[in-house]
Parts: sequence; structure tokens; C-alpha cells
Amino acid sequence: MRPRTLVPLLAVAAALVAAAPAPANVASAARYIAARHDPHGCYEEPGSKPSIELTAWVVLGLRAAGRSGAAGMTCIAFHARALRQWNQIELAILAAVASGRNPRNLGGVNFVARLRALRHGGSYAGQTNATIFAVLALRAARAPVPVAVRRQLLRAQRRDGSYGWIGGVPSDSNMTAAAIQALRALRVAPTATPIHRALTALARFRRPNAGYGLNRGDPADAQSTAWAVQALASVGRAAPRARRYLLRLQRSNGAIPHDLASGANPVWSTAQALAALRGRPLPGAP
Repeated sequence: MRPRTLVPLLAVAAALVAAAPAPANVASAARYIAARHDPHGCYEEPGSKPSIELTAWVVLGLRAAGRSGAAGMTCIAFHARALRQWNQIELAILAAVASGRNPRNLGGVNFVARLRALRHGGSYAGQTNATIFAVLALRAARAPVPVAVRRQLLRAQRRDGSYGWIGGVPSDSNMTAAAIQALRALRVAPTATPIHRALTALARFRRPNAGYGLNRGDPADAQSTAWAVQALASVGRAAPRARRYLLRLQRSNGAIPHDLASGANPVWSTAQALAALRGRPLPGAP
């Protein structure tokens, strides 16, 4: 891919920065996660060690809120040569694009080429999860998605319209929501049958409080709700009640934990909730 691809990446970042000022609740959530990095810019949950995956999610959340993701990108670029797992590679690409960085030269690594090398036929790592995020990462980087991958993503849809992270396991709301965004990244129309079926399936995970649970029968949680809101945003639906559910979880310090009972994963959960509250699908999705 020619160097001209850097121009639209920078345009994406500029559009995020130029967005309307964030409401107070979004601003406080962004402040909460922005301060949760170590001296190297790598993000961590309270009492835990930093991770590249969490760092990338924080960058995505901060960029959606119109904040800088520079600290996190410094961390990712520093560790770039060591990132070999598919989830690290795909998230690094998404974070780089959201930050206006070139994923083909991040810390001296061409992450797009590294991702392409992981493809086997129409699949990445033999997992629907990896394939979904590969589609989003490639489209975010303005890279072509092989026809075999598109076919595999469509074949992975279950009879009821849902998706699971790998064959043989039950479907869940997160993979269904992510798949909707990947299909939109492939320019599948919101009214097309695969997306209509996936949206119908996603609605079955919605709870009476307007939040979404991970599995059928699970109570609502912030992260599953955030992914669902992003999927709905990718097809032009606002989901105001689901957003209000997220705000009901917010604590006085700005954090939006996974759920009120456990208070788990406040940094990760807040980062994902931020993108949803700002109505931002994952990079790659329109």
C-alpha cells in the first residue's frame, strides 16, 4: 500500500479532535482513565500490571472522547517489535489509526503486513473473534480485505443471526456486536439480510434496564452494553436508553465499572463505555 494512506488516517484523527465538546460525564470518565498509566505510558487496572491490550482500548476510548492517546501510543510503539499475538496486532492497528499514526510504520513495525501474515485461507488464528477484528483493522488501515475473509465472516453467522468467538461455543452479544461493525466495515448495508439478522439476534441480549448482557440470561454489564451501542451506531441507531444505563453505572471518580456489584475492570470498562457514549463505532466501521 502506498504512503498516501497516511493522509486519510490523519483525517480520521482530526475529525475526532474536532468533535463537539464532551459532556461533563464523558469528560470525567476520560480524566479517570487518562491518569491510569505507568511511567512508560502503558495502562493498568488498579492493583494489576499494565498490558498492551488494555493500553490500546484506553487509546480508543480517549480518542473517541477527543483526548490525546499519545501516552498509550508511546507504550505501544516502544513494545512494537515484541507484539506477535493477533489481538495485540489488531488492537495496535486500531489504536494507531484512531491516533493518526501510521500502522505500517509504528515503532519500526509494519503491523498491517504482520496481520496479513496471520491469515490462513479466510480465517485469522482459526477464530471468528480474530477474523472480525482483522476486518476492522484492515479496513481502518485502508487495506484490502481478501474475498475469502469476507466469505468466512458471512459463513460464521449462526442460524439465529448471532456470532460466537469461535465455532462450537455459544453465541454472545459482544461477538455479535463486533461482527455487525465488521460487516459495516465491508460496506454491507444496514438493511442487508446479514446485518438485519445480526441486529435481531443482538436485541435478544438486551435486558429490561436497557443494558446488554454477554450471554443469554446474563445480567447487563457496561462492556457488553458499550459494544452493542457501537454496533447500533454503525447502522445509524442512537440507543439513548442504553447510554443512560451506562451513565447510571458511573461513579463519582468518573469510572464506569463492568457492573455495580463487582466494580470490576474499571479502566477497561470505562474506555469501552467512552466510545459508546460518544456514539463512535470501532475504527474501520463507518
